[in-house]
Order: sequence, then structure tokens, then C-alpha cells
Amino acid sequence: MSCPSLPRPAAAPSSGDDSELSAVLAAYATALGRPWTVAEAGERVWMFVYPPSLEQTMRSRLPEIAATTRAAGRTWAKIDVTNAFGDWLLGTGAAAPRRTALGTAASGAGAVDAGGAAGTGLRAGSGRTGVSARTEAPAGTGVPAEVAAAAVPAEQDAGEMFAVFEQHVAERIRTGLRSRRVGAQTVVALVGLAALHPFVSAGRLLSAVEDEVRGRLLVLFPGSFDEQTRRYHLLCTPDGFARTALPVLPNRRPRRR
Repeated sequence: MSCPSLPRPAAAPSSGDDSELSAVLAAYATALGRPWTVAEAGERVWMFVYPPSLEQTMRSRLPEIAATTRAAGRTWAKIDVTNAFGDWLLGTGAAAPRRTALGTAASGAGAVDAGGAAGTGLRAGSGRTGVSARTEAPAGTGVPAEVAAAAVPAEQDAGEMFAVFEQHVAERIRTGLRSRRVGAQTVVALVGLAALHPFVSAGRLLSAVEDEVRGRLLVLFPGSFDEQTRRYHLLCTPDGFARTALPVLPNRRPRRR
């Protein structure tokens, strides 16, 4: 699947959008209709691949995906990590204990200040040490890019901080997969993977959680899949990652697993 553009602001879906997504949904319905057999952990992960420009349209069709899943006799659950970075960075809600991992990052570059950036509780620092232009909080995380950048410590510490965040996200997903309402006939949709970029490696994250999948993990994947190299490219980034996960693509039927 090609990847012509990066996510654009939400807009009314066009007929072309509907046609492209409908083709992926049809492939998903076909996969659901096949008997499930015992599969290796990685093969219990299905990659629902679509162009990043259709992210908002895809989210609007999640109820349709859920209905398709239930109509096939499977149960449905959803894990949404869209706001995981914002929750962890700002230390709100259940993520509060994890804020200690941020340590001196917020105090060194952007101190806690009720009068800072609106609704964040952080004051953006004047510098952006150790942060490249790519290291921006993506849309939908709930954290302004300048606040995320200011909260990052020196470059040598940033990697360690993001590794802690990646572990936090992995545990959040594993907790959802272990839920009592998730069983061997459940499709669990993983939503919001793009919002973790570039702080988290998508390939490493999926490797960390795949052993907990009992039914199928349906990863909503705005990006592309190269059938020659068998590599997935989140948001069309050039590096990508290889997985044994099964791609759900238009005009393609995943092998029976």
C-alpha cells in the first residue's frame, strides 16, 4: 500500500476515502469469516493498514469495524493509546506514579507552573536541548509540541526517558489484553499508535505485548506495508520494521491462522 501523504487535519470524508477504507474493511470481514486456528504469538497480530491521511476517517468508522467483528461472532474490545504520552508526561490520572521517570527533565527545561501553558501545568523552557525537529508531540497527545520539547532533558538522557515511556505503554496494553472480558474469540483493536511516534518504536512495542494476545490484536496502522521486504512503515517513515504479523490489505486475504 502506498503512502502518499502524512496525516492532514480532520475533514469531511470524500467518496475516495470511503472507497479505500471500505476495501480494507472488506478484507477484514473476509479474515474474520475464516476459522481461527492456533497461531504463533506474532501471527495473532493483524495489521490494519491504511494511508495516514485517512486517520480521522478511520476513527470515525471504528463503530462499523466493531459491528463487523460482532456480526462474525467475535467479541470486541479497544485499547486507545492516543493520549498515553500526554498522560505520562503530565503525570495525570493513573499515569501519575510514572512521572518520577521524568525526574529533572521538567524542572530543568520546563518547571511545574500553574501559570504556564494553558491546561498543562508545565512552563515551556527557553531551550530545546537534545531535541531534533522530529521529536514533536504528535497531534492528539494533548501536549503542545513546545511543552513536550521543553520537558526533554539533555540528549544523552532523552533515550532513557523514552525507554521508560515505552515500557509504560507496553504495560498499559498488556493490562488491557489481560482483561477478564478479553478471551480467545476477542478482537482487541489497538488505536493511536501514530500518536506515540517518534517516542516509541512500534515494532518493539508490538513485540513486547504479542505474547499476551489470546484472540487477535487488530493494530490500526496508518502507514504502509512493503510486500517485497515484508516491512511495515508507520506514517511512511523510511526505516520501518519487519514482523510476522498478518497485513489486512485490500484484495488480500490473510492466510488461515
